[in-house]
Amino acid sequence: LSRCDFQFPVLAKNQSFTSFDNNVPVFDEDESELETDAWRLQDFLLSCGVKLQNIVETGAVIIARLEWNCDLETMQGCRFPDIHTKRLDSGSGFSYDYPKYLKSSSMDISQDVRLLFRYSGIRILIVPEGHAFGFSLQQTMLQLSSALALLSVAAIITDFLMMAILPERRHYTNYKQVDTPDFSDVRDLLASTANRSKVTV
Repeated sequence: LSRCDFQFPVLAKNQSFTSFDNNVPVFDEDESELETDAWRLQDFLLSCGVKLQNIVETGAVIIARLEWNCDLETMQGCRFPDIHTKRLDSGSGFSYDYPKYLKSSSMDISQDVRLLFRYSGIRILIVPEGHAFGFSLQQTMLQLSSALALLSVAAIITDFLMMAILPERRHYTNYKQVDTPDFSDVRDLLASTANRSKVTV
């Protein structure tokens, strides 16, 4: 029924995980336990609870969501997608009418013929999506260096906003640095007292 090809941007330009060596997909005899990128129509319809014999005349509209979860280190999940299907029409099917008008050679309007062709079928909407994840030392170092650089910039920006932009900037400026009394004399007195107590003992 379908073959899919998906390529993640971080991979090599021509590196993909599904080959198109043959135009006709080859199905395994027992593919129930295997991942695949090709599905039989009957299996595809059964995955969304639809039987082919029930929609032969009316048709159907089905959405198929192909989802990749690719580990770039082990390449697990990069080759075959997980498929999720759902029928969108509420039993009305999918069809459209195409009229064709045939004029008579006698130029008599009453003998003109209008043919109405009604086409019905299975309309499949494919929605591919994927996520790729992996560890990169270069990207990690870049993020760490950027974060460290922003730490110093953040303090400068905060001081500028608080002392120049915000309405209470005058109070912020006054209280950013508060002068305290000089306790050096008290510190010297305490040190000398401690020395005298040691000599007395």
